Amino acid sequence: MRVKFWIVLFLLMFVSCKKSEFAADMYAPAEATMTDGVVGGGEALTKEEKRAVSSEHEATQDVSSVGQQAVPSPVRMLIKTGRLAFPVKSFSTAKKEIIAVIPKFGGYISSENEDHSYGQMRCIIEIRVPSIHFDSLVETVSRSATSFDERTIFVQDVGEEFADVTARMKAKKEVELRYIAILARAKKISEILEIEQKIGEVRSEIESMQGRLNYLQSQVSFSTLTVTFYEPHSVPLAQRENFFSRILASVINGWNGLLNLTVSLAEIWPFILFLLGMIILTRRGIRKRKMKKGA
Repeated sequence: MRVKFWIVLFLLMFVSCKKSEFAADMYAPAEATMTDGVVGGGEALTKEEKRAVSSEHEATQDVSSVGQQAVPSPVRMLIKTGRLAFPVKSFSTAKKEIIAVIPKFGGYISSENEDHSYGQMRCIIEIRVPSIHFDSLVETVSRSATSFDERTIFVQDVGEEFADVTARMKAKKEVELRYIAILARAKKISEILEIEQKIGEVRSEIESMQGRLNYLQSQVSFSTLTVTFYEPHSVPLAQRENFFSRILASVINGWNGLLNLTVSLAEIWPFILFLLGMIILTRRGIRKRKMKKGA
């Protein structure tokens, strides 16, 4: 009995070992198939198909990598703008002082508008100055004011936007390099044209981002100050308005009105002649009727 027991136990162990080897043989080819690039049908991929799959995979990684780039921690980038509006005692003196002080702070005049109307001389100057001298320029220009109609200083921090655009542009440049690498391996004309189109689109986005960065950098480097100053009633009243000047202006306006009326009548003369003819015919008809009744 013991001999039979050991024989049965030996047979069971032998069978289980065979099953393990069979299972290993069954699963090993499947793993090898996945590793060697064999598809469900059991046929290996060609070199062209592998290259196409690799190119498509790289392009997918390029697009997904745009949102995975590490965004640098933003630094403070301040854009300063200011507006000053105030009356001055002497228009000419204030203008000379303001214009003379601008170069001392490394600034320049980007626009200037001077207006003389209704007895008031007014000047609006837009100044671009390095940001580090902005506060000093505001303080110096303010000394010319007797009082302020407006004094506004606005500061905008664009550091976060600058960091975000920088990170996205870096990612786009990496995408462009990968597309260029894929283009070097492409052989079909359709693939080349498609990749070149993608490169053009990415390049356009990069240039747009670079333009935005340049603009932000320019606004941060140079601040803008708009100065409006004026001298109330800078022209004497006797020179601005008197009785004779008003009479002369009225005569000129009346003469111009008569000329305009004459021109207007000249344009509608056929209608005037037609109206006069109708009036004359109507009056003649009325006279004839009265003469018939009297007879």
